[in-house]
Amino acid sequence: MKVQKVADYASDLPEKDDHPYRSGAWRPQHTEYDAWDLDVIGEIPDDLTGTYLRNTETAVFQPIKRYHPFEGDAMIHSITFGGGEARYANRFVKTEGFLAEQQAGRALWAGIAEHPSNAIAEHGWGARGMLKDAASTDVIVHRGEALASYYQCGELYRLDPVTLEDRSVSKWGIEYSGRGVAAHPKVDPHTGELLFFNYLRDDLNLGYGVIDADGEIIFTQGEPETRQVVDAGSVWLLDSIMMDCQARWIIWGCGTSNTDLRLDSFMSDGQLIPTGVKTGTQQGPLNPNDTSVC
Repeated sequence: MKVQKVADYASDLPEKDDHPYRSGAWRPQHTEYDAWDLDVIGEIPDDLTGTYLRNTETAVFQPIKRYHPFEGDAMIHSITFGGGEARYANRFVKTEGFLAEQQAGRALWAGIAEHPSNAIAEHGWGARGMLKDAASTDVIVHRGEALASYYQCGELYRLDPVTLEDRSVSKWGIEYSGRGVAAHPKVDPHTGELLFFNYLRDDLNLGYGVIDADGEIIFTQGEPETRQVVDAGSVWLLDSIMMDCQARWIIWGCGTSNTDLRLDSFMSDGQLIPTGVKTGTQQGPLNPNDTSVC
C-alpha cells in the first residue's frame, strides 16, 4: 500500500483526550491522505467500478462550553474501485465555518447543547440559529458532484466525488436565506432532479425545493415560483424517502419534543397510505385522510 499525506489541520484537543465522543471509535482524524495500491484480502472484481463515500463528524477544537458529536466538522472518506484496484482519500469539507475556525485557532460557534448566546461568531446557520454549518450529516451525488449537507439546514458543499477536490458551495443563483437545505436530499432517478426540504425553529411549515438536472433551481419555499409548503407541525426532519408512486415523499421526523418521534406516513390493512408531498408537479398540503396508495 502506498500512502501520501496531503495536509494537516490545526487542533487544540488534548493528545490523550478521554471525552467519550472524542476517544475510542470517535477519536478524530486531522490529517488528509491519499492511498493507492491498497492491500486486498481476496480479489476485487475487475468489473466493480464506482466510489463509496462516507461523511463523518470530526472534532477539531475544544468547544466553547459542551461538545456534542453533531458539531464535528465534516470529513468525507472515499474508496474508489476500478480495474481490480482500490484507492482511498479523505478530505475535510471546507465550509465557511471550518475555515474561519482554522484561522482563529479556536471554536467560534456554540453547539446544539449550548445556548446560542455563547457563540463568538457574529453570524451562523441552522434552523435553531447561530450554529456552525458543519455539512457533516449526509453526502449524496448529484450531477457528478458530491454534496455534503447539515441536519439543521445549511448550504450544500460540493466536492469531486472521486478526488474529493473542493468545489465550494452550491449557488443556484440565490443567496442563503436562513432556511438552506436540510440533510438527506434525494435525487429522482427518472428526472435527475434534486429534491430537498428545509425548516426553521419558529415556522410550522416545511419548505420544499427542487434543483433540476442542469443544476438550476426550479422552485423553493419563499420564492415567487413556490409550489409547495407543507404544514407538518413543528417537525425536525430526520430523513425522507422518495417513492416511485403517487406520493413522492415520506417525512420522518420529530415534533415539538425530541421524544415525540413521528413518521408522516402510516399503514392501513397492510398498505402504505402516504401523507407527504405528492409529486414535484402536484400541489396541496399534507392530508392525513389521503388514501392514495402505491
